[in-house]
Amino acid sequence: MENTFRKVRSVRDIVISAAVTAAGIALLFIGPVSWLGWILLIVGLVMVFTYKTCWRQDGDKTDYKHVVYYFPPSDRSKIAACLEGDVRSITIPADQNESGDRMDVYYNRDERKLYAQLLEFVPYTYKPVTGLVKLQLPEASNLLP
Repeated sequence: MENTFRKVRSVRDIVISAAVTAAGIALLFIGPVSWLGWILLIVGLVMVFTYKTCWRQDGDKTDYKHVVYYFPPSDRSKIAACLEGDVRSITIPADQNESGDRMDVYYNRDERKLYAQLLEFVPYTYKPVTGLVKLQLPEASNLLP
């Protein structure tokens, strides 16, 4: 199964972008600090088009948070087996060296939903080792930050 999550704007993102844009417009009308208004207006408009902090699965309206963990390549088969079986036995390494295998975890605590996928590093990209695995939140709570 391919990763079907994509970045989207949450309500919080829209409110923050609108507040920065509105502050910029308000400062434009105050004479001595109009240069600050232009800066906030430009930053706010850029945020309107680029500021996305949530993840959403295709066909689902639930917003997820995303966390990434890195593992040494020697643990690949063990981690892949744990994703299919006992998730509690996965231990997150203390040193998160961004070389080797990567595990993407998408979670929503309110809905008690969690998805994980293990990817291996092939030069210049990551290729899936496992499909997108749906996990139960109480059992997989060790994967949450």
